[in-house]
Amino acid sequence: MKNSDKYKLKLSEYKGLFDRLDASLCLFANKYLGDLKVSKDIVQDVFIKIWEDKIEFHNEITTKSYLYTSVKNKSLDYLKSKRVESTDYLPFADIKKWRAIGSFYVK
Repeated sequence: MKNSDKYKLKLSEYKGLFDRLDASLCLFANKYLGDLKVSKDIVQDVFIKIWEDKIEFHNEITTKSYLYTSVKNKSLDYLKSKRVESTDYLPFADIKKWRAIGSFYVK
């Protein structure tokens, strides 16, 4: 597709997209995170990035796909960061033991 076939969201389109998808994206993120407050923050961060970076899309389907993929990736990044935080204070012997038994996931 040529660059001219892409479009940037106008403010009214951006607001409409947010109004239509905010709740479903929050619930989608919450399936990964189990924390609605954090889920709302992640969805808001994704919408802010679209607006600030003036990301261009081909159509509404690619826009939705981008939003869901971004929310999923940010949710997984958040979980990874929480996992690192939760293991920062573990004694090395415990980490070594957990790795040996194959259950190193900490929620």
